[in-house]
Amino acid sequence: MKIEAVIQDCFFLESSFFVDADHPSIRCVSEKITRGILCDLEKIKKLFEYVREHYVYDLMSLTLKKEKLKASSIIHRKKAFCVEKAILLCALLRSSSIPSRLRFSNVKNHVSTPSIEKVLRTDVFVFHADTEVYYEHQWILLSPAFDKNTCRRMNVDFLEFAHMQEARLDLNTKAGKKHLKYIHQYGSFRDLPYTLYLRELNTFYPHIDFFKFI
Repeated sequence: MKIEAVIQDCFFLESSFFVDADHPSIRCVSEKITRGILCDLEKIKKLFEYVREHYVYDLMSLTLKKEKLKASSIIHRKKAFCVEKAILLCALLRSSSIPSRLRFSNVKNHVSTPSIEKVLRTDVFVFHADTEVYYEHQWILLSPAFDKNTCRRMNVDFLEFAHMQEARLDLNTKAGKKHLKYIHQYGSFRDLPYTLYLRELNTFYPHIDFFKFI
């Protein structure tokens, strides 16, 4: 293995402030889910499915408090939104010795609910979060945000990870209409870029007082 790959593996395996993969609660859940599994690909699949299904997607559960955005805090909840679920999956993967990182984008939601559009005043979801996992010398994007019940309500197929295929959200509804489209990429990060996250929220949704969420 090239020295660059070794350095990359170590960098994206280490615990960080939000992706606190070395926290006992993260290690406990990670070990429980992957117990007896020797294949990393199967571990990735199991951890992805756990985060996707165990935490109901709920945009209205938004919090911007730093301590509550830690994986070790998220893991004790029943509901979470995309940023939280991506952070948690990232932490569980690193805890299982699988390199991972966060990727942030803006997505256009073509089937957004009226209640959400009323709050956001747009169909653009800023700073949508995915998790990227490093396996077999390549980065694979995973979107654990939407659980099966949420997908049924939106009339879209839920995402699965299999055979190193990406599980990403640029998909269509079952009726053939466009659901989500990635329209801007911020790039990949070892940890949540908190300052940038707040700045973008305030830029895109100036009518919302985000200080009340901190």
